[in-house]
Amino acid sequence: MLDDFIDEWINWQIANYNNDDAPLHWTDNYLIKLLLTRQTEALWEFIVCVYNRDVEEIISILATGCLEDLLAIDGEKFIDRVEALALCHSSFKASLCYVWKSASMSDVVWERICVARGECASQ
Repeated sequence: MLDDFIDEWINWQIANYNNDDAPLHWTDNYLIKLLLTRQTEALWEFIVCVYNRDVEEIISILATGCLEDLLAIDGEKFIDRVEALALCHSSFKASLCYVWKSASMSDVVWERICVARGECASQ
């Protein structure tokens, strides 16, 4: 079932890239629900599965959306996993450049994201 969900999400993202007038798709609504109900393990599983698909067109979308949101609300829990994945996969490491620091992201998590993507947080 997760594979079908990911296929649907990817296809929607690619079809509506740069379309600011596109309504939220049911897959986006579901991911928002995971965030709001703090089902962060399920969200992490989704993120990893999408990255493993290696679909270049959606890497930045995933990083600026789900990954950034996950790190903002539960970064302390997932930063070790993010760092480990960045060490093993250069494409994941590169995708961290799309993650921005939000007001709800801790300074410690932000510093570790910056280091994982190969820069100093003070830059």
